[in-house]
Amino acid sequence: MLSLRIAASKLKMTYGSCEKNGLQSLFIVVYRLGSMATTVFFDELADLLDRVTSYSSVVIMGDVNLHLDVPTDPTTVNFESLLSANNLVQLVQTPTHAAGHLLDVVVVRSDTEVTRINVPPPVLSDHSMIDVALDLCRGLVHYETVATYRACRSWRTFNYDEFERDLCQSVLLHSPPPNINDLVAAYHDTLESLLDVHASYRRVRQSTRPSEYWYDAECCAAKRRTRSLERAYRRHPSAESRAVWTDQFKAQRLLFRQKATDYWSSAIADSLSDPRRLWQKTDRLIKPPTTTQIPHSADDLASHFVGKVNKIRASIASSADQKVIRSRSAETGLSSFQLVTAEDASA
Repeated sequence: MLSLRIAASKLKMTYGSCEKNGLQSLFIVVYRLGSMATTVFFDELADLLDRVTSYSSVVIMGDVNLHLDVPTDPTTVNFESLLSANNLVQLVQTPTHAAGHLLDVVVVRSDTEVTRINVPPPVLSDHSMIDVALDLCRGLVHYETVATYRACRSWRTFNYDEFERDLCQSVLLHSPPPNINDLVAAYHDTLESLLDVHASYRRVRQSTRPSEYWYDAECCAAKRRTRSLERAYRRHPSAESRAVWTDQFKAQRLLFRQKATDYWSSAIADSLSDPRRLWQKTDRLIKPPTTTQIPHSADDLASHFVGKVNKIRASIASSADQKVIRSRSAETGLSSFQLVTAEDASA
């Protein structure tokens, strides 16, 4: 069963995954209550983003209840910075709420190819229904995701008491062989056979992809420290262990943000005398989502359907039992119109 292991999350979410050709895509729908503190939201969102790196592609969508159409708003700055630190971009750029604010998002990796995105005005509710088409497989071609598999034992399901009971009933303890070589072989065979029962092997998929340019040994050590504190909290949940873990996680986020800022500031400063190199650095930093142009124009589509209709008409023109449809008129005409509300249409 798919599980992201989010601990006591106040961020409402649901998620699912699909797999094709060995590539697993994760889809997450989130909703932030307006009463949820932004600091808590950013902490839990950062935790969520840190857990989705093993998937080939990630799509996060939903209502975050932030005015992302105001670029100077501190929450917008924090949101964009958090996405940038995780190599993600937000695709929706027009208002999605009836009040004129951008509250709903579609977040993908920066190299995901966007085929179509359409944000019509709100009709049935006060939020727009976002229409987006993504080519998740094509974006993976130049991301160079490499999947490897390894076998490991299922230690999480290991029961020590049952293992000890079976070991006490084994031949190794009841009648051990007198020869030292036979004793060592019996010890190995007994323990291996018991482990195969109580902690059998399972196949684990590991995805490796290139790290960010600024990700160094200090970042790796900070992330390892965060994971260690998280495991300690999950083994022995308490307010103190959770506070230590969340404090370390915030420190990790600040470190990653500072590393990214320092790296790109230095890279751009070193390229000021070389316009070509400067543009390459800037383009790599911005990483705008690419779009695929539809190869057919409106005239091509119109000609296609006109030709299709003419072909159908030609095929039935010689039919002997062709039915003739005569024009008819209604006895009662439309004399007045009444406004229909969204509630009437959805009833």
